[in-house]
Amino acid sequence: ENARTVTLPNPNLKPELSDNLSARIAYYFEPVGILGINFFENHISGLRTTNQFTAAEFGYGNDPQFSGYTFISGISSPGVQWLRGMEFEYSQSLSFLPRPFSALNIRASYTRNYAETIHALLTPQMANAGFSYRFRRMDFNVAFRWTDDTPFNITGTQYRRHWGVVDIGGAYRISDRLSFVFTAKNILDDPVIYMEKFGANSPLGRQYDRIGTLWNFGLKGAY
Repeated sequence: ENARTVTLPNPNLKPELSDNLSARIAYYFEPVGILGINFFENHISGLRTTNQFTAAEFGYGNDPQFSGYTFISGISSPGVQWLRGMEFEYSQSLSFLPRPFSALNIRASYTRNYAETIHALLTPQMANAGFSYRFRRMDFNVAFRWTDDTPFNITGTQYRRHWGVVDIGGAYRISDRLSFVFTAKNILDDPVIYMEKFGANSPLGRQYDRIGTLWNFGLKGAY
């Protein structure tokens, strides 16, 4: 009700059939490092995708209760569609550095996706980076994730604006079998903003969500 959306299945969806090709080149180096690049290409018949419809497009334009709602459902794309992508990845232990930096591990990756047509929920670009640190009984990690503008319908008129988020997590080993663990998602409270285009006009904001920081605490046992 708050989001004014209706999500429902589509019983007419048919199975997807695809021919998939992937390749990977990686270089491993000391100490505990990797530099790699991954490629993939998929040719998919009956590609399933999630699309957003206005009430009028879904047949509820004159309904007094649902005329202002957005309808979300799955559809099958006509013909054969291709998806293509590549990812660069890097990670390394910095154990060769003097203390206290020798306990650091760093990582980063970049992903680029392409599609023959606009594909709902397919993010064109993504970037991830982070580090982890271990000191005696304590583990700590920080992760940054950035996503490009992501379409929410097959026409590209509705999309989630680019978004960057920082997460943290860690653990403290109380004993050999028991640890205290925690995570915090979106510690900078970055908002999620949804945009919409109307004709040739500039995009306008249609929804602004500030979800706050989600903290989780717990005990982890090994037996």
